[in-house]
Amino acid sequence: MNTLEKSLLIKELHDLTSALSLKKLSLYETAKAKTRIKEIFMRCDEPIFQKQLLAFKTQLDPIQTAQEFAQQSLYAQSFRGFFTQVEELETALYQQPESGWAMLYHARTGWQIWLIPAENRSALLSEFQDLEQTYRWLLEQQQQYNCLKTDAELNQVTQLAQLQAAEQQIPQVLPTVAVAEADTNSTTENMISFDLITEPTLVSKADSLQIERTEASQPEMALEPIENQVIATPIVSEANDNTDTTSALLSTAQATTIVKPGSNKVKSLQLNQYDCPISALNLVQNESAELYRVFVPEVPELTQYADVVVHLSTPEEDQQQVLARAVYVAEQTDLHGKFVKYVVLLGALDQMQAIRLMRSFCDQFEHELAAVREISWEKLQSHLFDFDRLFECYSHTAQVVWQQENYFPFIPVQHVHATKFIQFEESEAQSQTPLILLKERQKIRLIHGQKRLQLSRTEQAVPHILLDRQHGISWQMIQKIISQLQQPIDALQLCQAIQMHQEN
Repeated sequence: MNTLEKSLLIKELHDLTSALSLKKLSLYETAKAKTRIKEIFMRCDEPIFQKQLLAFKTQLDPIQTAQEFAQQSLYAQSFRGFFTQVEELETALYQQPESGWAMLYHARTGWQIWLIPAENRSALLSEFQDLEQTYRWLLEQQQQYNCLKTDAELNQVTQLAQLQAAEQQIPQVLPTVAVAEADTNSTTENMISFDLITEPTLVSKADSLQIERTEASQPEMALEPIENQVIATPIVSEANDNTDTTSALLSTAQATTIVKPGSNKVKSLQLNQYDCPISALNLVQNESAELYRVFVPEVPELTQYADVVVHLSTPEEDQQQVLARAVYVAEQTDLHGKFVKYVVLLGALDQMQAIRLMRSFCDQFEHELAAVREISWEKLQSHLFDFDRLFECYSHTAQVVWQQENYFPFIPVQHVHATKFIQFEESEAQSQTPLILLKERQKIRLIHGQKRLQLSRTEQAVPHILLDRQHGISWQMIQKIISQLQQPIDALQLCQAIQMHQEN
């Protein structure tokens, strides 16, 4: 099949899928379209088509396609199932305390992934999108939380458990050694058994040389430093048929173990009362080789609203030097401008280096910086471990270093009273559309932004413009301005009208 033929088939698939999604075909035409799609599948069963075919297969059989997709993923053994009802999904997902993931499907909105980020924690929810987009979200969360084990890692754990079980059987075999050693009148067959049991404990010079070569050839680990790497070298014993089982058991249990230090020793920071291990990040830029991710095991919810990283300019640098420098906090967004979480950087030498390091960190997740602010650790430390307090500290105490053009700061959704006092028709919203809010006393009320809030129910924070009653803005004034504007009313249009009214 040449390139032109492939292009024509792909175009035909797009046309057929569009017709099916509009649901305007008759029953006969629908059946005919699905049959034609299946025929194209048979002709295009090549790797180059797999990505394109996924979207079309979901039109024909979404449940089967999603299940096959999950089983072919890196985390198939952690998959809890595919569901169309939330209640059934929650039951299956929370039955097992360890991390796992599941899929929810709605015919109109698509797929949603539920992910348990840590043992006995509430699930994180993706937006409803297509299969590929939701799986990309899962991979992003996995990079953030490192909560799922791949199938290969789980298989290694199983193999290790089997090895430990074999080791526990050794005491049952060793008495045979004592008996054989004490019995000077044992038969030749018993002497052979004795030799087979004791011989594996000896390592010849040739074996030692092979071990050294094995250790020297191990590649250095660039990601997630490992303190110890266990390499088992099986010992081969000559045995007759009736002693194979015992020999194999002992050879596995008494295998030579080599302990190899990781390329980066695990260090830690003491942040308040928490002892926080750090792990080296392997990013493209040379400077970022000195960038480490900071973990706070006692506060697992921190990873849901902030990534904490530290820059060490020299290996000998101590904690006091790091925390004496300015701390940089940034708002991190996805490519659509939606808030992801904060980035908190410790140890940067200056503002320019801080921006470079934070951008390098965000690039690995295809995220962007919306704004960067600076604050001292002394002022930040009591606010870092609570989302609301971190937002208040970032908004009111930290000093602006840099921000995007046409930037609007983000506010946690739970801070907003989402019921509008003044009812009017709003223009359609996008991710970058800010809420227009009015602060009165200790409450923040919505003026404009119901459609913006409806874009996603999983967002933690949204862009906003905050007006204040103390600056002479009243509900009566806002009502008068709205009555003079043509509906539907755009958020920025309303904000500009309010500002012009204040200036006049």
